[in-house]
Amino acid sequence: MTDSVSETDIVPAATTDGAKHFEADCVAAHCVGANMRRAIVEIDSIKIGENFGRTENDEIVDKFAMILPRLGVRGRIELAPDHTLLTGYYWLAAAKKIRWKHIEVSIVTEA
Repeated sequence: MTDSVSETDIVPAATTDGAKHFEADCVAAHCVGANMRRAIVEIDSIKIGENFGRTENDEIVDKFAMILPRLGVRGRIELAPDHTLLTGYYWLAAAKKIRWKHIEVSIVTEA
């Protein structure tokens, strides 16, 4: 399992994938704080625990799915180091709905 993607996998956010566009000299994963780092991960690598999805609201997922292609993720998606979802279930569900393959997340690196 990898936390980053190659330069050829990175596409503009307004296309059909959730990976943000990075300049050629930029790396896909970078530090956002002492206990978090940003990364672009494959959506299929994200594990969803039992605490998510029991009360899924299709209306919210549909609205987020309409926003994603134009504006990207407007909330935070946070993962544990093993890629278990901590926050951002509806954004992730919306990205899956529109068939994105990658998405930008924050990975918690320390407690």
